[in-house]
Amino acid sequence: MNVIPPDEDFLTQTLRKLGDVIVASEIVGSTIQTEERIAGNKQREAVQPEIDRLGNIFGKAFLATRDAHIEYETFVNQLEDAGGNVSVLRISPAGLVNPSERNSPYAYGLRELSEAGFLPKTDVPKVL
Repeated sequence: MNVIPPDEDFLTQTLRKLGDVIVASEIVGSTIQTEERIAGNKQREAVQPEIDRLGNIFGKAFLATRDAHIEYETFVNQLEDAGGNVSVLRISPAGLVNPSERNSPYAYGLRELSEAGFLPKTDVPKVL
């Protein structure tokens, strides 16, 4: 059986062309990413007033929900201390537990809302 050796020049040229195609593809990909980022920034800038409005509403509502949850838990605890059966009154919707705790979902949510500019840092309770 005769084995034909590869044409070294052809392989070198093909490898060089393949490298050129890869570089061109990376340039096109980078350009697309840049254009997508620019378009995304323009879109966000166009809707920023609505983002701010809704974010501020959400921040205030989330803080009010936490405060109401604390008030509710305080009342249930007082009822329990007076001998009441409160097992059915313990409510923790979707993991919103321990509203007074530093590591609670409320604390993380309030910090995120504050960092996003939707809730003044002065409104985030000091314990958090």
